[in-house]
Amino acid sequence: MTLDAGAFCRVYAELNDVKPFPWQVDLVDQVLTTRSWPSLVDVPTGMGKTAMIDIAVFVAAATAGERDAHRPGRRRVMLVVDRRIVVDEAYERAWKLSRALGRAVEGELDSAAREVALALRSLAPTAGDPVSVPVRPPGYRTRPPVLSVTRMRGGVTWDAAWLERPDLPAVVVGTVDQLGSRLLFRGYGVSDRRKPIDAALVGTDSLVLVDEAHLAQVMVTTLTEAQVRDGPRLGVPQAAVVQLTATPSATTGSVYAFDLDAHRHHEEAWRRLSADKRLSVVAADPKSVVAELAGTARSLVGGGADTALVVCNTVGRAREVHALLAAMTTARRDPLVADVELLIGRSRPADRDVLVEALRRRFGLGRRDRGALRPAILVATQTVEVGANLDVEALVTESAPWDALVQRLGRLNRLGRIAGTRAVVVHDGADDAVYGAPRTVTWSVLERLSQEAGSAVDVSPMACRELALDMPADAVAIRPAAPLLLSPTLDAWARTGPVPLPDAPVAPYLHGLDRQPATVSVAWREGMVEADPVAGDTEVGDDEIDTDLRALPVLPAEIVELPMHAVRSWLQGEAVPAVSDLEDVEPLSGGKLRSLRDPFRAVAWRSDAERPAAGAWRWVTAQELRPGDILVIPVERGGLDLYGWAPESISTVVDVADSVRFSSSGEAPRRRLRADAATPRRLCLAAEDARAWQRRLSALQADDIDNADAGEVAPLGDWLVEALERTLGEHAGAPPGCRLPGSAWTAEGLASLMAWVSSGVGLTALGERWGVAEDGLGYRHRPGEGRFLMTATAHSSLEIERDDELVECSSMGAERVPLRIHHRNVGDRARDIARAIGLAPEVAAAVEAAATWHDLGKLEQRFQAMLCGGDRLEAMLADEPLAKSGIDPNDRAAWRASRVRSGLPAGLRHEAWSSVIVQAYFAESPAQDVDPDLVIHLVASHHGHARPWLPPVPDDQPTAITAEVDGTPVGGLTKKVTVRTDRTVDLAHPLRFAGLNARYGRWGLALLETIVRCSDMTVSAEGS
Repeated sequence: MTLDAGAFCRVYAELNDVKPFPWQVDLVDQVLTTRSWPSLVDVPTGMGKTAMIDIAVFVAAATAGERDAHRPGRRRVMLVVDRRIVVDEAYERAWKLSRALGRAVEGELDSAAREVALALRSLAPTAGDPVSVPVRPPGYRTRPPVLSVTRMRGGVTWDAAWLERPDLPAVVVGTVDQLGSRLLFRGYGVSDRRKPIDAALVGTDSLVLVDEAHLAQVMVTTLTEAQVRDGPRLGVPQAAVVQLTATPSATTGSVYAFDLDAHRHHEEAWRRLSADKRLSVVAADPKSVVAELAGTARSLVGGGADTALVVCNTVGRAREVHALLAAMTTARRDPLVADVELLIGRSRPADRDVLVEALRRRFGLGRRDRGALRPAILVATQTVEVGANLDVEALVTESAPWDALVQRLGRLNRLGRIAGTRAVVVHDGADDAVYGAPRTVTWSVLERLSQEAGSAVDVSPMACRELALDMPADAVAIRPAAPLLLSPTLDAWARTGPVPLPDAPVAPYLHGLDRQPATVSVAWREGMVEADPVAGDTEVGDDEIDTDLRALPVLPAEIVELPMHAVRSWLQGEAVPAVSDLEDVEPLSGGKLRSLRDPFRAVAWRSDAERPAAGAWRWVTAQELRPGDILVIPVERGGLDLYGWAPESISTVVDVADSVRFSSSGEAPRRRLRADAATPRRLCLAAEDARAWQRRLSALQADDIDNADAGEVAPLGDWLVEALERTLGEHAGAPPGCRLPGSAWTAEGLASLMAWVSSGVGLTALGERWGVAEDGLGYRHRPGEGRFLMTATAHSSLEIERDDELVECSSMGAERVPLRIHHRNVGDRARDIARAIGLAPEVAAAVEAAATWHDLGKLEQRFQAMLCGGDRLEAMLADEPLAKSGIDPNDRAAWRASRVRSGLPAGLRHEAWSSVIVQAYFAESPAQDVDPDLVIHLVASHHGHARPWLPPVPDDQPTAITAEVDGTPVGGLTKKVTVRTDRTVDLAHPLRFAGLNARYGRWGLALLETIVRCSDMTVSAEGS
């Protein structure tokens, strides 16, 4: 089957049960014909812009057989939003598409979707092919999904990876900060040595879809300038940027203009375009605007509207309007007969998911209960402007710039199936810290139009496009000025190992010169402070906090993204500035919320003074915050309620760390459950079950638990299943998706937990070290603490951490692995990825050579002794050199003891020796068809260093390393070379690094490094 526009129609209908709109088919045909993407896609709101994901994936499949820099299809489709999406339609749509393609690839041969799935799989044909290892590690996945789907997230180890290898097709959803900072080698919340990988994945072979791009013009400008200054020097497609908007402004490049006439005979499209919407205006003053917004909404639902949406410009005002409407429902006189809900963007996804389930049923598209329930009012912020598939019968909104109002109007009668719907714009006449003058200009135009019409103004999508032609240029939101991006700045950002000081901030290049958008991500956890009725709360020590957060890492569903200035004020016990749900506004000067807490500290990831590469979770003060920090706050400090960020709240926050691991979200975190004194409360166990739990927990705290028989521990899982069955029975009538009283768990989540426990779990105790007994159940802990972690039996100790940044992570493994086998498997993996990407033969050969030689430095005798538990004699008598030690990856103490016994200097990097060995090889055997500088750099940088420096580590007792270098990957001879171990710093490498960036491009060189590093890490994770 030829994958053309006609095939797209069939595939779209097959996967979505509806035919595509004409513009969607036409755009596919245009891209495949012109072999390029338009710079901007101008489509009215409500006309299915999220289908751009389907279009982009289809084009990637249609051009999968091409291997050149101008291929229109891209492996990675990235949707960028500058709002916190309410109903994350894009993410859910991508997951639906991925699941459907996964089913199609196993289905009928004549399925149109099957052709797309097979084409996508051809982009990474060897992904999932096993390496040669005798024993597959527990949980090994043999085949990745046809289409990976993920949200971007930060993290300090490889476990934060959002894509395992660069040849896999994927859909990625992220914000301007998440994507933009990664593109510029300064990923927020990303470790320095992970940054080149993320930069490569964002900056090469990607299609960046910027939703409502008028909100992210600075980032678009920066990305475009970066492309011009780098160029497609590697032969791999650059990042292509496509702006999506219903309110276009002047832009450079090609524009895909929406054709109204082409949709006149499409019944569904024309119904939406001509939807009945009438707008009127109401003037108020700052003191009465809250009452006016609430009163107008009340009158609209009283006048027959089934659902109403109230949109406010700040979180504080939305809370005020919601509180007033909620009070009206309990008024003794003339109570409001309606359900009242609140939705803000500054909330945890775990909380928002619970709210959204209810909102979907009440306010979502295609609901079937219109008129069957009592009216409902949703109060929200700008978070509903982008990506929220709401459909209401009445809209009340604060005045805003024209482009923002068009987005809000898109939530009114979205499908065009309701007659007589109304929108009311309320203006308070005050200076506006969020939108400034454009709000006033737009209000003046709307007020004039209302007077001229003598009635409400037509604001259907078609009418809005006509009105936009008459709107003054200053009626749209002010766009910040973008700084000029210079090549020296890009060169400095490309240096990640180490990052230069001073370092140019990337925030102005993402948000503009006059904005202060620095953000931090905040999560809340129990067990961080100990209550003392006399002295007050006492913070738990750094080591214990670090142990807990490593054992149960913070997940994206636990996080609220907040302005750093607001969090700093909150931590200091000061009045907290009001915030909006816009990313790019300056701190608001008015509406400060009173803080009811004394100053307190938070926990953040910080580099370890002794081991900078390792780092740890540590307590920090307000003044120590950094942009992009992930902060963990004790639940006792408050600051969050059901709806989101509430700095004035002192109520204990609900900890969701366990429940999010058993939710139905598309993300698949490692499932674990804390087993401690608070578990019965978190799981809503009955009082008798809670007492029984405590008795069992006490039995596990015995000092001789290391010698306990497995039979004394194993029944805990069986008992917990029975207790959960009783809890579910007590809450059998709970509505789907709703949390149980006082808990973070839903009935569905508890059922998922129960099924997981039934499949077999073990206990691993939290303490000074992780341990696992021969029977598979781990017990080590500090006596008397009673803090355990329940994990799947096959993973009773923590899974191997797929991280290439620490020596121990790259050299430990469940089984010993010979260096010969590891080199062969990593080289084969790198060769397969290089070929799939379409690298030139000489570049692919350099990548394979670097992967085949990357660990030659491990041949050093002390390093081999360390891999043998520190025993030099055992290392000398071994049949062949090792790459992996077989030391338990979670027993860091055993690793440190092995290093001390071996005599290897602390912090010494084996890749420094590897690169010296490779240099010596090329000095004796000049390369014919490969770039030796590239091979040397890829070997030196395969753990994220050498951009441009490797850490200087002195060797007081230098020795000689003799390596037999197999020259096969570069078509050379096998030679023995000998180097000294005191050569750990290469003074020529910075110049080599600069030359390679000029030769292959900054993002191109990062991509080549990524191939080698991902090959090494994935092969290691598979047990080789």
